[in-house]
Amino acid sequence: MTNNPAQDRYNPPGVRDGDGWESGTFDSLNTGELFWLNENKNEDNHAYRKISETEAFNTKTGETLPVVKRNAVVYYKS
Repeated sequence: MTNNPAQDRYNPPGVRDGDGWESGTFDSLNTGELFWLNENKNEDNHAYRKISETEAFNTKTGETLPVVKRNAVVYYKS
């Protein structure tokens, strides 16, 4: 079998692939951190930024999401 360098290279997963997601709770995030409500890579899964202990800012629509449960499971990129 011959060595093919083109096939030997490491091909990391893309940024929007499912790998790399970590889960945690909303209250464990620091203010200003980005998070997502699910780990799907579709267009409806917008990024949010934590702005207070109970609010998040939707970075795509510019809307504030009030009264986020402190123990809600959220996903972030590692």
